[in-house]
Amino acid sequence: MTNRILILTMTAFFLLVISVVAVVTSNDSTTNTMKETDSTKTDEQVVEITNEIILEPVFEKLRALQNSKTGKVRIVHIGDSHIQADLFTGKIRKEFHETFGNGGFGFSFPFSLAKTNGSRSISYQSESSWESLRNVAQTNEKTTSIGVGGIIVGTHDKDFAIEVQIKDTAYGFNSFSIISTNPDNSFLIAQDRIARVTTQKSTSPKQISHTIKKGETLSSIGKKYRISVPEIKKVNHLSSSLLSVGKIISIPSKQKKTTTKSIVTYGYNNIKPMKYEHNFFTYHSDTVINHLFVRPQQNGPAECTINGFVYEKESSGVVYSNIGINGSKCSDFNKTPLFYQQLPLLRPELIIISLGTNESFSAVTSEEFMNQLLAMIQSIRSTNPSVAILVTTPPPSQLRNRTRNSFISEYTDQIVQNAEIYGYAVWNMYEQLGKDSQIEYMASKGILGNDRVHYSKAGYNTQATYFSNSFRNAFNRYAIKMQNKENEQIQLPMIQVNQEKQMVQEIETITKPLEATTDQVQDKNQKSTAIRESFKKIHDNKE
Repeated sequence: MTNRILILTMTAFFLLVISVVAVVTSNDSTTNTMKETDSTKTDEQVVEITNEIILEPVFEKLRALQNSKTGKVRIVHIGDSHIQADLFTGKIRKEFHETFGNGGFGFSFPFSLAKTNGSRSISYQSESSWESLRNVAQTNEKTTSIGVGGIIVGTHDKDFAIEVQIKDTAYGFNSFSIISTNPDNSFLIAQDRIARVTTQKSTSPKQISHTIKKGETLSSIGKKYRISVPEIKKVNHLSSSLLSVGKIISIPSKQKKTTTKSIVTYGYNNIKPMKYEHNFFTYHSDTVINHLFVRPQQNGPAECTINGFVYEKESSGVVYSNIGINGSKCSDFNKTPLFYQQLPLLRPELIIISLGTNESFSAVTSEEFMNQLLAMIQSIRSTNPSVAILVTTPPPSQLRNRTRNSFISEYTDQIVQNAEIYGYAVWNMYEQLGKDSQIEYMASKGILGNDRVHYSKAGYNTQATYFSNSFRNAFNRYAIKMQNKENEQIQLPMIQVNQEKQMVQEIETITKPLEATTDQVQDKNQKSTAIRESFKKIHDNKE
């Protein structure tokens, strides 16, 4: 009997294994995973994210977002000139929105007001004069006002207007926010502007142009136009009476000319105040907006300063913000504490750091680079304790004389080696793009620019595709793992119930003959007892 029960237990275990394998197989094609894009490379070509366990909280939120179609997952990508132009990050944003939903553009800085390049998805225009200050500037009392954008703009014009135009309609928004270091600022939103044109007339002496001919003198010219020689000299800034044949001089005239000048002023309609809440100036619209004007309220401060704008939709999905400053290094972000203080305003679940190129051109040692990177990570966590961090290694490049940039290789080694120790994930772009061996090839194909540092639009798109595929693979592995766990939790109780039923049936089958035998023995015992009692009675009667 004991052997029989042991065999039944082993059989139930094998049935369990087969059932779980069947569940895994049947769910491979139905698990919610990221889809490959048309430009996807094969998995063998994709350099996978290392220490991806760090990203599991983000993956879980993305999985919940896919399943429920509610909420937002906010990602912030920080970097240098590779990030400021929003070519690399712009492509990633598109792919993430396609997979998880478009929750909005996220953070954007009006770089055109600072007379530098930025994203082409949103246009900013203003007729006022603006001053700017970046985190790469030498530290002074003004750099303390540089916040989450890594740059700040300001104006003394109390009647300024910033025209915001969404060029890519996919990024129309319902929620618009302004981050500003000065709480005394106050802003208005206007959705319409009307141009008013007025004319202004002015009069001035009419000027006559005269070409010097051979034999003419100032005296003869004066007599011709009835004007004195000193007046001719004064108008033409002449120090002597010598004249050159063919020279053109101006002759003042007593006649007046009238000039009409058009003056354009603007009136604004649908003006609404922005609310100041949670360190934001915010405005919400029930309908999607693609165009608006930012205006100051009356009696504002002498200088209005802006750290950036944030755009979000009502719809669920990913909000992918990019913060990039040309020429910046980790140390530049580290010297502006307000950057870390304002970072929580973007509510990031994941922060991606892409720095290192400018450190290499400053010959920063790998040890010092790593110290600054770890200080940056520590500062991020001090104000965003639950955020996940992913570091991308800098892409291959060459130094100014087109010699090998060995710093990038050294930085990459340090980033990868310290990932598990300091708890961040890594995507190795340096390895993904072929390290230094592929630089000339990429340049010949128009992927890498002539400076051998910056990449073309096609080059940044290639980087973004590789990154998205690597992120997709890591997410898919997590999604399948969690789906399998959920399926096991459903299947195991069913298997256990069936197993128990089967065991009861088998035990009943085994014990039935024993029960029958026992009944027979009891019956015989009862009969024996009855016979003994009969004999006893007979014996007693005889006595």
